[in-house]
Amino acid sequence: MLKPPLEIELKLGVPAEAIERIGEDDTLHREADGPGDRQTLDATYFDTADRSLSRRGIALRVRREGSRTIQTIKADARNLGGLTARAEWQWPIRRRSPDLGVIDIAEAQAALDDIEESALAPYYATKVQRRLLTVVHRSSRIEVAIDQGAVIAGRRRQPITEVELELVEGREVDLYDLALALADRYPLTLEPRSKAARGAALADGLTPAAAFRKPASLERGMAVDDLIAWIMSDCLAHFTENVAAARDGRDVEGVHQARVALRRLRSAFAQLKDFLRGPAVDQIKSQARTLASALGPARDLDVFATETLPPLRHFTLRPALDALERRAEAARGEAYDTVRQVLGGPEAARFALLLGYWIADRTWRLDVRPARLAAPVEETAAGVLSKRFTKLKRVGRNFEAMSTEQRHAVRIELKKLRYAVDFFGGLFPGKARGRFAKRLKALQDDLGFLQDAAVTGHLLDRLDDGGADPAFAEGRGLVEGWLAHRLATANEGVVADWRALAKATPFWHD
Repeated sequence: MLKPPLEIELKLGVPAEAIERIGEDDTLHREADGPGDRQTLDATYFDTADRSLSRRGIALRVRREGSRTIQTIKADARNLGGLTARAEWQWPIRRRSPDLGVIDIAEAQAALDDIEESALAPYYATKVQRRLLTVVHRSSRIEVAIDQGAVIAGRRRQPITEVELELVEGREVDLYDLALALADRYPLTLEPRSKAARGAALADGLTPAAAFRKPASLERGMAVDDLIAWIMSDCLAHFTENVAAARDGRDVEGVHQARVALRRLRSAFAQLKDFLRGPAVDQIKSQARTLASALGPARDLDVFATETLPPLRHFTLRPALDALERRAEAARGEAYDTVRQVLGGPEAARFALLLGYWIADRTWRLDVRPARLAAPVEETAAGVLSKRFTKLKRVGRNFEAMSTEQRHAVRIELKKLRYAVDFFGGLFPGKARGRFAKRLKALQDDLGFLQDAAVTGHLLDRLDDGGADPAFAEGRGLVEGWLAHRLATANEGVVADWRALAKATPFWHD
């Protein structure tokens, strides 16, 4: 075995015009323990016909490295809030196809337990020119790999221009510090997907898919300090895992989940504000707000195209809807151009790196007494949940008489409570939590529809050309009439769901 079994790395995209400049970077070379190396890496990834390894998150690679041939197994990839950690095992072999007979480690054997060597076939390949440096940065040794090449699957190719920072020994925070230093000098971008993930998608023609989050599963007795790190890391991972799908645009949940991740993050800062303060917190919150705003128009147009218009098609095939849809699709294309520019630009990368640094460094410890951070989380969680529920009921007083605009404030507080339940609810197991969460979701869905209807009105105003197109004007009238009908019939159910939630027993009191 040539390397330690756990690989911890940070991967960032680099514009092609900057890739050589990074390799010659004076600061990197001053920190390097030698002149570095240039390598030509030709790798073939193998899998079974039914993609058994890929479906299990396992990559089996045979790579030519100079005069050597190395077989590698990578498994159990985890997103640690921007960093990727995965098990990795390597063996030298004497051929260009897999040799499962050399695998002598129980964990690696278990990963390929039911795989027959004869069933393996080439899946995709990578061809990379690598500039490799090992640097001593602060208290850590970090391997810097500057890669330029391509992922190849049949006749399809996808370029690779990226820098990988792998922790050889030391602290994870130093990976972020080095990445931030590079981002100060070069326009680095987020590239959260591994070469294996990109190769599998290219070979099988897969669309980048949105990543969803489940409510947290926390342990009672966990210290507040660890809770903060866990929640913030989960929000960062949620965001980075949706960058590819949001930029691609074919899965509309990509942009949605990227925005949800940013809202979860901002909500977490609000839930834990007694522990989180200072200039770094203010900067991260401001950047998250800016990114979410940039993604908003694309999300609004996605909802209009995929949720608002389709039901009308069941009742009318009027050309007016076609005119409306054409105008919306043109605006949607422009909105996604903005998404790709923002998420594929250096601002999003710096946001993720700054947040990752702040988490890895646990910078919040500078402003909070150690005893408070060492306390078990249950009391803090119950206090946050009570505060959020009390404020929701206060904002929702006289809910029945509120206008749609007034109910938007209730929706905002409802989301904060929903995120708090997702963050902390796992500390209070039992059926009461499930009942409470179900009532929360029902009301959130109701108010979400009301908000979508309000947003649709503003969206139609932006799309309107002042009546120059009669077909568009007719289509707008159809949509507004349909929404007015649905709003008139929705109020009774919204009020009933509000009353059910307002009377619910807080499960965290049990």
